[in-house]
Order: sequence, then C-alpha cells, then structure tokens
Amino acid sequence: MPQATSYDVVIVGAGLAGLQCCLALLREDEGRSLRIALVDPRDYSDNDKTWCYWDRSHDFGDLIYHEWSYAQVFPSSDDDTAEKARLIDLRPYRYKMIRSIDFYESALRQINQSPQVDRIRALATEVGDMQVNCDDGSLLTGRYILDSRLPDDLFSHSQSIMIHQHFLGWYIEIDKPLWNPDKMTMMDFRLQYGRSTSFCYVLPVSETKALIEYTLFTDSLLKHEDYQRLISAYIEKYVTTSKYKIIERESGVIPMSSYPFQQHNSTYYQRIGTAGGWVRASTGYSFYRSIVYSKAIAAAIVKSEALPRIAGSKWRERKMRFYDTLLLRILKDDNAIGAHIFYRFYQQRTLAAALPFLDGRSSIWQDLQIILSLPKKPFIKALVSR
Repeated sequence: MPQATSYDVVIVGAGLAGLQCCLALLREDEGRSLRIALVDPRDYSDNDKTWCYWDRSHDFGDLIYHEWSYAQVFPSSDDDTAEKARLIDLRPYRYKMIRSIDFYESALRQINQSPQVDRIRALATEVGDMQVNCDDGSLLTGRYILDSRLPDDLFSHSQSIMIHQHFLGWYIEIDKPLWNPDKMTMMDFRLQYGRSTSFCYVLPVSETKALIEYTLFTDSLLKHEDYQRLISAYIEKYVTTSKYKIIERESGVIPMSSYPFQQHNSTYYQRIGTAGGWVRASTGYSFYRSIVYSKAIAAAIVKSEALPRIAGSKWRERKMRFYDTLLLRILKDDNAIGAHIFYRFYQQRTLAAALPFLDGRSSIWQDLQIILSLPKKPFIKALVSR
C-alpha cells in the first residue's frame, strides 16, 4: 500500500467549482497555513465553455469578456397569447460573460504561484471521507475533502426528475454589421425543435461577431448533426444568408435535476459544483452560486468548522429547490409549454427586480410577483402530482 501524503484539504477536480474553492481558500487563509491538494489530470488550452451571470458589482472585472445592458426575448410562432418580441432594460444589472479559458488561466496562474497548493496531475479513482486514491498510485489524505465527481446514481435515481440542458454553440463572424453589442438575445423561440422547449441564445460582442447557441431543455439528447442543422437554419433565417465564419465551437450537457445532492455531504466531506447541486435546476445558472458557496466552504475550513450543508439546507435553497422541482415536473410532463412559461417570465413589469430569481437570490416578495405572472394551470397540476 502506498504511503499517504497528508493535506488539510483535498479538492477533487479543477473545473469551475474546484478552482473557485481553491482560490477562496487562498484568500481566506490569512496565516498561509493550509496545505491543499488539487487533483485533476487536465491541462487547459481551449475555451470549452462560456459562463454568464447577472450582477451589478465590478467583481471579476479583468475577466469580463463582454457585458450587456439590454436583452430581448422572442416568442414562439405557435404561442397565440404572445404579443411580440420584448426588449428588456436590465439596468441596474448587467449580463456578464466570462470565457472559461480566461478564468482557467487566471485561476491556475494564482494557484501555481502558491506554495500552499500541490497540483496532483492524476485521476481520482476512489474517494472517501478522509482519503483519495489516484490512478497514478498516489494516496492522499485530508481533513476536508471537496469532491466534484458526479454521484453514480445521478441519472438513474428513481425519485428524481431529470431534464437535460443541452446545446451547440458557434462563435461566428459575419461580413456586414448587424448586432448592437449592448443588446443580447436571452431566448428566441421562433425556431423550435418539434414540441420541445428549445431556443436560440445570441451574445453579440461586436457588430459582426456573436456567440450563438441552440439550446434545448428536454429529457433526451439529439444527434450532433441535428444540433448543426438547427443552428445553421437559425443563422440563415434570422442572422444572415451570406457567408459567415465559425471562429470557435462549444457544446455541453447540463443536468437540471431534483436529485438530493445534499445526501452525500458530511461534516468534512462535500460534493461541489454540479455534483453538489450548485447548478440552478430550473435555469442551468451556476457561476454566481459557485462564488457564494466556495466562499462559505473556505470560511468554515479556515476556522476548522464543519462544512456548511449548503444545497438543500438553508431556507432560500429549500425554497428554490421546491420551485425548480415544480418546473422540472412541468417540463417532464409537457415539454412544449416551457416556451410559453419562459416567455411569460420575461414579461415582468419590473424585470430587474426578478433577475435575482435566476441565480436563486430573490426575496419572497419577488418570488410572489413572478409566480402570479406565470400561467397557473401547469403549476397547479405539477403541485398536485408531487
């Protein structure tokens, strides 16, 4: 049996959550006494995803690739109750974009410069409450374990509802000025895939360049050629019929689930990121929540306290989990109605007050305003069937 190397904290996975936790620990540990192991075999060289979030602060200012003051939402052509496209003034909020490669490089630059962190370039094969076995034969022990591996039964848990947010994104350049760089498209339902909650998401960074994603909230995935066909059709119909250049590509599948992630957490062991329920189940947003949760975890570790049982334990989290479960049930039972529900959500009279709902920061009063604006019948049906 290999000799164990001891650490105060072992972080399994160097994705968004793992890196945020590591950075938070370095910030909170003023005495520079913690020893941290960051376990992940990957080297980051590609911009594999884009994170966006609502905010009115100047945090991550040097990493913000672009931001918008206005958003628009287009209803489905099948929605007889929808009047027209809605232009939304987001102020005082801004919708902000961070490219993953910029975040990875910034985070790893800080981490690599710290003598407190050992980067273990291996894959964790077994993780327990106090130790981690890696595929290179190393054995690590830690007073705290932060684990970003998905639960084994996430996709088979019989008591959970699972909807996938899946997408293909192309960052394109067109030959003529078209876009307003201060106005993005949050949801465009004009080109849908069958009877599904599907839409295009358009993030222009200049008059001629934009990230366009075709996104679906459904319980089954498509073939790759179907995503390509849909995004190509959208560009041809609503962007340009002339030539365009694809600069970058990204794709992904985000689980939107009512799975009880908190059941895996204990005093000194916690699942983090998607594996810990940090992704908002009804929207797929996670960046802001990763900031808040990693800071809370780091504060507890520096004080040698029990890890906070974050997802599913606080009142706000339980409240949001309840709302999310209702929406997931609706999307599971009648997926096509999601387009109408999301369009109605973006018809709020005071939308800027409702935006925190997407990240789970809304008050009860804001929640009530949103609930009263949405179609009642599907939510009552979902509530009765719980």
